[in-house]
Amino acid sequence: MLSENKKEQFKMVLTRRLDELSGKNNLLIENIHKVESGYADPFDWAAFNCQRDIHLRMRERECILINEIIDALEKIQDGTYGICEECQEAISEKRLRASPITTLCIDCKTRQEEREKKRKRYSLI
Repeated sequence: MLSENKKEQFKMVLTRRLDELSGKNNLLIENIHKVESGYADPFDWAAFNCQRDIHLRMRERECILINEIIDALEKIQDGTYGICEECQEAISEKRLRASPITTLCIDCKTRQEEREKKRKRYSLI
């Protein structure tokens, strides 16, 4: 189980990362809305659309990460941070340092990945 001091340290790390991502997301939104109309060259228009699509995918991934950080901060608040959602055992501090948003201990995460591999293997048949 994590001490209150350790939880506070993780809270600071998560809050800092949330602030960084929120700022980046605002920049991405601004860049997406900077549309120059009337591209004379179809290649320029295609390049613009490609860049816009990349920005949208980046924003989508960052929004998912923002939600995971918010969930982790809520778990710190309600006292369930650092507890595996599957087996209810403590997640190691080393694992939390590597991935502060993790919700599974290493054993449960390994089992989850093995199930996913099997599912992919069977879906290819």
